[in-house]
Amino acid sequence: MLTIAVVIFYPVRQTINQSNTLGRLPVMYHSTIKSSFYTWGYFAARVVPEEVFGLSRVRPFASDAPTQVSSGEAHNIVLIMGESLSSDYMSVFGFSEPTTPWLETQSQQTNRFLSEGYSGGLFTDVSLPFFFNAIPKPNGVKQIGSGETNIFRLAKENGYKTHFYSTQANYGLSLMSILGRGWIDHYDDSYSITNNSYKGVLDGELLTWLDTVDLNKKNLIVLHQTGSHMPYADRTPGSYKPFGSTSDYAEYMNSVHYTDDLIKQVQSRLEQQASENWVLIMTSDHGQYVTKNTAGHGNFNHESNYKVPIYISSDKRSNIDLAQSALGQCDKVFQIQLSYYLTELLGFNYPTSPDCSKGYIAGSRLTGDNGFLRIDSSQEKESEIVFE
Repeated sequence: MLTIAVVIFYPVRQTINQSNTLGRLPVMYHSTIKSSFYTWGYFAARVVPEEVFGLSRVRPFASDAPTQVSSGEAHNIVLIMGESLSSDYMSVFGFSEPTTPWLETQSQQTNRFLSEGYSGGLFTDVSLPFFFNAIPKPNGVKQIGSGETNIFRLAKENGYKTHFYSTQANYGLSLMSILGRGWIDHYDDSYSITNNSYKGVLDGELLTWLDTVDLNKKNLIVLHQTGSHMPYADRTPGSYKPFGSTSDYAEYMNSVHYTDDLIKQVQSRLEQQASENWVLIMTSDHGQYVTKNTAGHGNFNHESNYKVPIYISSDKRSNIDLAQSALGQCDKVFQIQLSYYLTELLGFNYPTSPDCSKGYIAGSRLTGDNGFLRIDSSQEKESEIVFE
């Protein structure tokens, strides 16, 4: 009887308390038994009703595939997808510490586009599926499953070799199944280096993978960072501590500086080795809230949790003009706008393009059933957490 009561208790608890997210992701300090109960509760009360039976409270989003209009605007497209990097802590956007000296120099160059943006979600396993499937708002589960708007699928359809390389620990990359793993020609992650599913590697390894790509061919290359994810001290080499190592705050700044240097090295390789007509895009999955006393992410309480950088460079002016036309009129760019820009670079067009008058930032669920932030800048309305 006790076992039955426990099995029933956790799903009921999750159903009653819709804001409870225990079980969505493992908590390191929970025991295996405790984690199992929480996971069961979340699965039975949320995943099965919402994603198996389609009982989400949020209307599903649907879109047809875009139309192919060219063989692609750029020959080589490299996307650096950062991790937990908030634009609020980048000196190129006005932060007081010199965390991004190289990007500051690039902001003064031609053929560059630089802006702040809003991530598509507060968590990696929401924002990345939204980005790579061009999902503007929750609920995008069925749209993701259709593959109609998947960026890797579109790239392959138009003759690009597709690549995805990640320095993150292999065990945390189960989301690849909804990013379009079946349309990725060349995939690798930290496991091939560490032989340990639970151990990531430094982001400098992304350069090694990039060096294996034949840049004389048409390529879409995604370099997926561990970036500025906790624990911050592990994100930079022991000898790379420009802000010291006495606090999490200092270590976060070190990780931002390290990313600045990574972008520099990736761009340098494209300038020296790629055939003409390349584009480099850098953004992040979500942000982070970091002070000298606390750190974290995953809520709407602090804007830095969902403010991210957008950096675009190219050797061809028309690619920057396209970015300026699509993104340049916005004070903050929504992630979906960047997805559409990438889709255009790949040679496809949607009938209508999103603008910056209204956008959405998802919480912890692809369905949006835990709430999401709606930002409306077309009217004098405050941003609000809503269900639709």
